[in-house]
Amino acid sequence: MKVSEGKGDRIEELTGLYGPVFLEEKQVQRIWARRSFRREGMVTRSGRRLEVLDPGRWNFQEGPDFKEAVLELDGRRLHGDVEIHLHEKDWKRHGHGADPNFDGVVLHVILFPERRADGSIPSKSRFETLEWLKYLDQDLETYFEDQGADQLLDEGLPQPLAALLNLPLEARETVLWNASLQRWQRKREIARKRIEYFGWRAACHQQMLEVLGLRRNRATMSRLASEYPLEMWEKDPASVAQRAFEGAKGDWNLAGCRPANHPKRRLESYAEWIPQRRADWPKTLLSGGPHLSGLPSGIPTRIPRIGPKRKECNISKIEEDWRRFFSPAVGGTRFHTWVVDGLWPLVSEQKGEDRFLPWFIWPVGDIPDRMKKALQTLELVGPGRPLCNGWTQGVLRLLEPDYDSESSPGAGKG
Repeated sequence: MKVSEGKGDRIEELTGLYGPVFLEEKQVQRIWARRSFRREGMVTRSGRRLEVLDPGRWNFQEGPDFKEAVLELDGRRLHGDVEIHLHEKDWKRHGHGADPNFDGVVLHVILFPERRADGSIPSKSRFETLEWLKYLDQDLETYFEDQGADQLLDEGLPQPLAALLNLPLEARETVLWNASLQRWQRKREIARKRIEYFGWRAACHQQMLEVLGLRRNRATMSRLASEYPLEMWEKDPASVAQRAFEGAKGDWNLAGCRPANHPKRRLESYAEWIPQRRADWPKTLLSGGPHLSGLPSGIPTRIPRIGPKRKECNISKIEEDWRRFFSPAVGGTRFHTWVVDGLWPLVSEQKGEDRFLPWFIWPVGDIPDRMKKALQTLELVGPGRPLCNGWTQGVLRLLEPDYDSESSPGAGKG
């Protein structure tokens, strides 16, 4: 675990199943401020039912993270302050107990509780403690990726992107190319760990279900992939889809979910698709799936022009054939998300063939409109400059709190 602090911001690297997860303490606070968590059924450590009526006023000065919150504990209304930490021991480490600014704290929200050597938890304190992790709507990796995209909500460009405007266009492209390469290498590392941990078939099955879960239900879909392996789906897909959905009741995040994105519909689409393949679909990807051969391999020394390179690689034909292959399991822009987050990294790692270039020039998956506007402002996207996956991946990398431009691999311009 690594921790760095500067300018009042705390960034921590946590070890996840598929690689490092970087969390900025401010991002954790933003989750609370926006109430982006499951608000039903929360129970404090003392066993009291908790309802958050008002998360409070986000405090950027000395003292608790949120002031004047309105809570209900077992139906009794309570007014006070809220302090949020990644680790419970941070309360003592930061000296809050001796600071009168924290006398009004009524709730301590933590992601990771303190555990003594004997497995017990700390004794009862003067305030309630909420072990928050199990009430989050998404896995930590997804919250972290949202952190970068959230910065684009602010007026103007975030500082890491605004700084690029001081560079010539070719230099901006080089920075984003190198940043996207870091994202690609991370995705390949995640794919490698999936394959090592689960095996090829299970890794493909899990990645597919995670993509079908969208951001809000990705963690639940990932768990279902382990509970209902591909072998079960191949024998009785419709029944497994129904059992998987019913078995996860209470875990689905359905707020604002469009009918086409409902997890029940997504599971049914997957169940409908599997018999149509009439074969082991992960094996098909490796044994001559649509157009995996004949594409450039390795890291180019020059940054290509996106439009001409797509024509040279016949990307439109590959997309057409792959859409047909994966329909109706996944479609729309979600299809592109599956290709760039799942198919390219998994196949590249399993076959030992680096497909960074087709991954970079591939059309984008699910991105907010503000991402496209940011790339237009940077003049990376516009007439004759099509939007592509690589530019969006580069933006996300620049907005991550652990980004280090000095560690970026180099690339030439062409």
